Amino acid sequence: MQEDRLEGRSLSLCIRDIIDGKVAEENVSRIVTSARAPDKASFEELIADYAESYWDANPEEGKAVARRFYEAGKIDQPRLRGEPYSNISDGCWKVIEYAATAETPVLENWGRGGIHDTSFIPASDIAGKMKADLLSAIENGVPNPKTMRPLKFKGPR
Repeated sequence: MQEDRLEGRSLSLCIRDIIDGKVAEENVSRIVTSARAPDKASFEELIADYAESYWDANPEEGKAVARRFYEAGKIDQPRLRGEPYSNISDGCWKVIEYAATAETPVLENWGRGGIHDTSFIPASDIAGKMKADLLSAIENGVPNPKTMRPLKFKGPR
């Protein structure tokens, strides 16, 4: 059975997750970044900066992972094409599911009609997101399915 794949939405944060062991490098199909590095020299400057801040726990490994992705053509920079780039407000990883009966990914449209595949998010991360969504729903009100008017939580906080 094929494993899920991930698409990263932030070069700095996704590489940090990889070097911290939160995400396996082989599960990442690509990283879409808002950074602009039109050539190898610019990319080297960018990752040198990231190594001093985001990857300061293991800067050389961070640069090595970033270079592997760059050399493999797995870093997408939509801003270089004048296209919108990914938003990390929903997290820095996007998952694509695989069909239950085949080993072919079920692709989904994302962004401006582009088709992107992504990778694996640990169950604990999904549970954490669900908890955050539930708390947000309680805080902001959940629509009553019959009336579609918001229900507000009236209990202690």
